[in-house]
Amino acid sequence: MRVTGPADATAAVVCLNGGQSREVEGTWSATLEWLVRRLAAEFPRLTFGEVKYRIKSWKRLDWCVEDARAAVRETGAPRTLLLGFSMGGAVAILAAGEPSVETVLGLAPWIPDRLELDALHGRRLRVLHGTLDQALPGIPGVSAAGSRRPSRVRTPRKTR
Repeated sequence: MRVTGPADATAAVVCLNGGQSREVEGTWSATLEWLVRRLAAEFPRLTFGEVKYRIKSWKRLDWCVEDARAAVRETGAPRTLLLGFSMGGAVAILAAGEPSVETVLGLAPWIPDRLELDALHGRRLRVLHGTLDQALPGIPGVSAAGSRRPSRVRTPRKTR
């Protein structure tokens, strides 16, 4: 994890990158680096952590979640916001069960139907999409429709 900001901050933003199908070594995200640089200047009392996954692939989503949880604990902040971009949105949702996590912010998040949402219980989830968020020919993307599918809403089952 790359950390920007004070070590004794009372709140942290842990930033989680996207991924891909192929299992490749994790890299730093230029998008998150750009975002953190700007946000850290605006919010100098916050600690920002950029996570570099061991393997950045949704085939190793469990490892990415472990990396995210370790980063949350490493910041040591009593309050945490998980910011997930693309696949990082799924990672953030699954890592939200860490005690200090209060909010998950998904930026064009990948939220597949099979994703377990229980870790969000008692936390806030915010999702932001741009008008161009979608898959394009030869370029993967995440659509806003995938984040607001009716299947996201769970209703209690009737018992007899």
